[in-house]
Amino acid sequence: MKSHRAIIIVVIACLISSCDSNKKELGEAVKALQQVDSATSVGTNISNYATQLTSAKTEVDAYLLKDSNSERAKKIDKLLNRHLAALSWWQCNLSQAESSLKDEYEVASECRDAVLPKIFELFPGIKQDAEQAITNKPRKYKSESLDKSAVLQFMWEETSIDTKSLLEDANGLK
Repeated sequence: MKSHRAIIIVVIACLISSCDSNKKELGEAVKALQQVDSATSVGTNISNYATQLTSAKTEVDAYLLKDSNSERAKKIDKLLNRHLAALSWWQCNLSQAESSLKDEYEVASECRDAVLPKIFELFPGIKQDAEQAITNKPRKYKSESLDKSAVLQFMWEETSIDTKSLLEDANGLK
C-alpha cells in the first residue's frame, strides 16, 4: 500500500513540475504572439512583421515541443499559422516575375490565389464573403475580386480576437 502511495506522489510531483516548466514556454509563446498582435494593431511594415513572426515561431515551437496535444497548444499553433498565412498573402504583393511571359501583377495574383485555400481553412468567416465577391466580379484570378488590404486587415482582426482570448486563458493559470 505504501509503495502505491509513493508512486502516486512521484507521478503527481512529475506532473506538477512538468506543468511548471510548460508555464514558462507558454508564457513566452503567448508574449511573442501578443507582440505580433500589438504590431499589427498600431501598424507595421512587412519586414518588421516577418521578423516578429520569426521570433514568435521560435517561442511557439519551444512550447509545442513540450505540449503539442492540448487544446491550448492547438490554439497557439492556429494563431501562428494564421499570422503565417497573413504574411504569405502580404508577401504576394512583392512577388517578382521570373520570366517575361508574366508581369508582376499576374505573378502576385497567382501567388494570392495559391494562398486563398489556406486562408479559407484558417479563417472560415471570410470564405463566404470572398466567394460571393469572386462570383459577383469574375476575374482571371480569384484574388483580383478581393480588396487585398481588407483581407489582410480581416486576418489580423480575427487573429487579434483569438490572441486576446488566449492571453486571458493563459493569465488564468497564474
